[in-house]
Amino acid sequence: VWAYEHAPDAYRGPLDRCTAVLKARIEAALPQLQALHEAGDDAAMGAGARALARDLARISDAMSAIINGAVEPEEAAALAAAAEADQPEAAAPSSPRERVLGQSDIDKLFD
Repeated sequence: VWAYEHAPDAYRGPLDRCTAVLKARIEAALPQLQALHEAGDDAAMGAGARALARDLARISDAMSAIINGAVEPEEAAALAAAAEADQPEAAAPSSPRERVLGQSDIDKLFD
C-alpha cells in the first residue's frame, strides 16, 4: 500500500486505468457466461470463458509490467490505452527493458 501511495503518477495512473478495465471486463462477461451456461450452450460458454481469460491475462501482464518497472512511463500509458481500446496486438510494449530490477533498484522505490 505504501509503495502504491508513493508511486509516481506516470505509473499509478496507467495502473488504475488497467484495474478499471479489468474490473469492467469481468463485470460485463460474467452475466453473459452465466446466461450461456443456463441456456446449456457449453461450447459457446467455453469459448467465451477462454476469450475472457486471454483478455484478462493480457491486461494482467500489462499491469505486472507497470508494477515491476519493466516499462517507461510512456509505455505504461500506452499499455493502459491499449487495454481500454481492446487492442490485444497493441498491448505489448514496443521496446521492453532487457533487464530485471535488481535489489538496489527496488530499494530506490522506497527512498
